Amino acid sequence: MEAVTVNHFSISDLTTEEQQLLWSIQERKKQLILEIQELKRDIEDVTHELEGLDLVED
Repeated sequence: MEAVTVNHFSISDLTTEEQQLLWSIQERKKQLILEIQELKRDIEDVTHELEGLDLVED
């Protein structure tokens, strides 16, 4: 792994196990961000559907 400095420490200062854990956390963060974006789109879709129902009822 290349040495990357984040918040005034170097990744190379971490043990191999810590680097792997950090990588795992970063990957999970990416997954969660994608899931959140998908949920936001789903909420927008449902909101538009509900707004459409309100217009039909009026």
